Amino acid sequence: MYLYKDHSIDNYNFFPSTLNKGYFRIIWYKVFIALGLLLLLASCASVSKHDIKIVETASKQIGAPYAYGGTNPTTGFDCSGLVYFTYKKLDETVPRDTTNLYKNSRHVFLRKKAGDLVFFDTNKKWWHIFNHPDHVGVYVGNGFMIHAPRTGKEVELINFSHNSYWKSRYLNTRRITKRVTNNANNSNNEGKTNSVNS
Repeated sequence: MYLYKDHSIDNYNFFPSTLNKGYFRIIWYKVFIALGLLLLLASCASVSKHDIKIVETASKQIGAPYAYGGTNPTTGFDCSGLVYFTYKKLDETVPRDTTNLYKNSRHVFLRKKAGDLVFFDTNKKWWHIFNHPDHVGVYVGNGFMIHAPRTGKEVELINFSHNSYWKSRYLNTRRITKRVTNNANNSNNEGKTNSVNS
């Protein structure tokens, strides 16, 4: 378990004091999320309909509980489980674990866009020569990502570029290059991987 300064939007009071509870708070929360995502998507170059669907699908899971090995909103998600579920909802299959997501994606140097994946090494040390990706999130734009952080937390939208914990452990942004459209080929065995990275 690790500790980091939490910059999730739940820690900021965006709501008038009279609307802090109940139905109206939920409405304000969802409106804020929707407007924020639209602004972030607008700031990304060359965003396709497929990219937008990835972000929209992932954003609908905000608030779902974290669960190690989880791949659905009922029981919860781990980080790679959220990515796997997001693509599965689009009838596509991607690797289930973080390591293979990393291997089956290419490094994006300059033109990051919504729908890319951001990878982290939570055990990263300054003296390490080789980094091992063990956390992944869905990039939204402007340094924001949607991810399932850790046990006891929920799927959240955060600005990892302004978060000291995640910024120091960031590896790179990558784009999936190998995915299978389930309608054409559903030969992938769901959940059957040697490891599940959280």
